[in-house]
Amino acid sequence: MSSPVGVIQLLILFEEASVRELGPTLWAALLEVERFYNHGEPRATFERHFSSRYQLNLSAFASTKQVIGRILGSDTTDHALTLLSRERRHEYSAEGEQRVKGRYTGTIDQHKLASVARELLADAAKGKSLLIVTDREITPPPNYRYLVGDGGDDYAVVSTAPTDPTFWRQQDSARLVTIKHRVRTACLGFVGEFVGLDQCDNPFCFLYSDVDSVTTLDTMGELGPEHEIDGLTGCGFQLDLSQAEAVQRVVSHPKLEGQLE
Repeated sequence: MSSPVGVIQLLILFEEASVRELGPTLWAALLEVERFYNHGEPRATFERHFSSRYQLNLSAFASTKQVIGRILGSDTTDHALTLLSRERRHEYSAEGEQRVKGRYTGTIDQHKLASVARELLADAAKGKSLLIVTDREITPPPNYRYLVGDGGDDYAVVSTAPTDPTFWRQQDSARLVTIKHRVRTACLGFVGEFVGLDQCDNPFCFLYSDVDSVTTLDTMGELGPEHEIDGLTGCGFQLDLSQAEAVQRVVSHPKLEGQLE
């Protein structure tokens, strides 16, 4: 693997409910993506930004701060809350939302969103790959019902919408954990490509190429041996059904089967 690449992680939430309900969980997932690819040695540099018309309430991150503090110490706790710093918090305007409208009602155009996001980030995004996580549906091809993620050579957009069991009118007692695992898995796949890994045919690997259903993400739990990355092969995250907002440690061969229902 070559020298570390720069990755900007941008959380764009259009709905107030998403900021309140999903914000801490998605932020933890982005921190875990960084933790994974820098496990053992640095493979990428990460910077996180947040954009919404709605303000994040510091109290919403209280439990996340406590959990991260217990696991990693106060320095990382402060780092986890950098989305609240002025230079990394961006207000997404109604005009910007109109510019990224998708082909179908209620969708956004992921490619336009990436372009507008680079304008929003300005110099911070120059020369870096861009990973966007958003709560809006992204525009699928004509023969698809939905897409979890899509992108280009140096950007990717992941939608939380189809990862949510309520999108499918399903009851899930661990709803936030399910969303977190699916979003994190999709992000790990895209960032893997940013750092130079190829997609593969291993259905248990983060880089699996044939993700034909959102439930396929449920069993993609580790980096497969075909990628031959010392220190990362077989690594992933154990599901924590009790705390979706916790920033988890990288573990070897996590058990996923039967935990996502």
